[in-house]
Amino acid sequence: MAPLALGLAMVADFMHLPPRERLKQYLTLAEDARAEANRAKGPARETYLRIAGQWERLAARLKDTIGVPKEPARAAPVQRTMADVREGRS
Repeated sequence: MAPLALGLAMVADFMHLPPRERLKQYLTLAEDARAEANRAKGPARETYLRIAGQWERLAARLKDTIGVPKEPARAAPVQRTMADVREGRS
């Protein structure tokens, strides 16, 4: 089976799942594809990265559809010295 047909068949297999479970499956497949990309070389690596990106985009669209809140941006770490800590300065 061609990769596109295989991917479409997998998406169809997940349609019976509740949306949040489907989201977990999409993210797991993206993670698995990235792990394979880390082990692969050459064109295979690029193919796995492209597959991971496709699963991630599908997950992102599903998140938007079901209203999963986006992760808040992380604040930059605060740089303090030990003197600041000892003297109670923030």
